[in-house]
Amino acid sequence: MSKLQPSPEVLCSIDARCLSLGTALGALLLAGCLEPNAGADDTTLVMLSSESGAEASAGSTSRGGIMTTTEDPGSTGEPAETSASSGDPDTGDTTTGDPPDGCGDGKVQPGEDCDYGPDNADDGACTSTCHKARCGDKLIQKDVEKCDDGTNDGAYNGCLPDCSDLAGHCGDFTLQDPEECDVADPKSGCLTDTCTLAESCKQIKDLFGDEVKDGVYSIAPKGMPINVLCDMDADGGGYTFFKIANANDVELSAKEAEAKCATYGLKLLAPRSKEHLAASIMAAKSAMLEPAGGGMTKSSVDYLGVLGIYPKMAGKSCPGAPFNSGACPEWTANGGVFYINNEPLPEPYSSEPGTKSCLECSLQYVWSDLGTLDSYESIINNNKGGTSSLVMCDYGDKLPPI
Repeated sequence: MSKLQPSPEVLCSIDARCLSLGTALGALLLAGCLEPNAGADDTTLVMLSSESGAEASAGSTSRGGIMTTTEDPGSTGEPAETSASSGDPDTGDTTTGDPPDGCGDGKVQPGEDCDYGPDNADDGACTSTCHKARCGDKLIQKDVEKCDDGTNDGAYNGCLPDCSDLAGHCGDFTLQDPEECDVADPKSGCLTDTCTLAESCKQIKDLFGDEVKDGVYSIAPKGMPINVLCDMDADGGGYTFFKIANANDVELSAKEAEAKCATYGLKLLAPRSKEHLAASIMAAKSAMLEPAGGGMTKSSVDYLGVLGIYPKMAGKSCPGAPFNSGACPEWTANGGVFYINNEPLPEPYSSEPGTKSCLECSLQYVWSDLGTLDSYESIINNNKGGTSSLVMCDYGDKLPPI
């Protein structure tokens, strides 16, 4: 049977033992004898016990046959909760939330993994939120980690699982999906910021600046690489030149030449400025670039026999005027701006361009072997205008500065 707590009456009836108690205890017992309900709300119990300490209730204290127990009136009997560190308890992410109170004082307190005082840092062993640096916390620990995106699954443009380095990415010189290229040579046409192939010389110039010089480059205007001649100086650089030598010297009109250029993602050349025209003549005369189309002629000013400059209305023209977009607004090019000369032609071509013109018909341009302009002439030619078996294409994305 369990031991029962003696009532005040029983305590008072134990004369000899009551008399042997000290003054304080006697007073307490006497109060119990005089007031049966006294201390009803007091959870301090005084019990007489003849049992040894081993038989007494756990957590209580006994001395000379008296046992006391103390209980917090607000206690529920459940263990007290301990404070948790900031972050997600499920994932262990300790990078979120504010640092615990006292973080940075150099003392490790509840809620902190570490505290190096002023040496706490997001790139250090102990972060600014007083948590130990670890792979996966989205912080890069100096001299230990090179990459930490929190996922670290080794996916392209991500991080390796151990945070030791970037995973596959543009610039690691390893060709992988979704890259079109990954080499550092500008002449390959590889744009090293995106690992895509350039579509024009201007894109290469814009990315690499003064590092690139005139020469043959590879570009891919329609996804298939082709070799072009890039002028990296004229009007700040970035003009694209591509040659087509038609097999069997078959003549092409401007409209047909435009369609031929379009198969490569390009347009029929339209010189934009005096400097661009000079670069176009140099490109025509250069033997550096192998032409497409099956023909064998590498170098000839006849590559400028037809150009992408057209009258705005059939029959309308500007006879006797210099042939450029400012002096001859009756003609236009893609982008509007074009330049052939700044002085009208001498006799017998001083009236050109004349009224014999048709929409999508180029003038017929005649150049000396030295590259100087001999003449140009409006011709109808069965609504074909000028024709040439040699064609120069460009990308058309560069206009001269205004």
